Amino acid sequence: MRTRHLVGLISGVLILSVLLPVGLSIWLAHQQVETSFIEELNTYSSRVAIRANKVAIQGKDALQELERWQGAACSEAHLMEMRRVSYSYRYIQEVVYIDNNVPQCSSLEHESPPDTFPEPGKISKDGYRVWLTSHNDLGIIRYMVAMGTAHYVVMIDPASFIDVIPYSSWQIDAAIMAMPITLS
Repeated sequence: MRTRHLVGLISGVLILSVLLPVGLSIWLAHQQVETSFIEELNTYSSRVAIRANKVAIQGKDALQELERWQGAACSEAHLMEMRRVSYSYRYIQEVVYIDNNVPQCSSLEHESPPDTFPEPGKISKDGYRVWLTSHNDLGIIRYMVAMGTAHYVVMIDPASFIDVIPYSSWQIDAAIMAMPITLS
């Protein structure tokens, strides 16, 4: 009886001496990976927020610059100014001059089709109208973010608002956390 008890005790100690370090290592690795993943996710989200803010500020700056125009609407000089603004601001795809939400001309065309812009989906605290629309002078169906004032609308590619950065630099991190992520 004493030998059986001693064998059981030794077996238990051996099993514990093997399983405890392995289990502790796995638990510590999981904690470290989870902390690292959360830090990377926070970094990613802050970069996306910075990028979205940068694009929005650029749209507002372009609109403020356009509102300072003093010449005749849709003249050659006005069209050139709209083209210059569209070209100067990286995220602006097109500039449209509107009168009562009806496009008059744009940086792409001298005369715009007489389609009316829809009511804005949102009006910002500082008065900028924002919506998602497929309206453009080329007749191409492609959704863009429109940001506007009383007389101008700038069209921004929605992809400009995000910065594509991978979630994790180490593929094993996602495997350890057992998260359903598509790894590239």
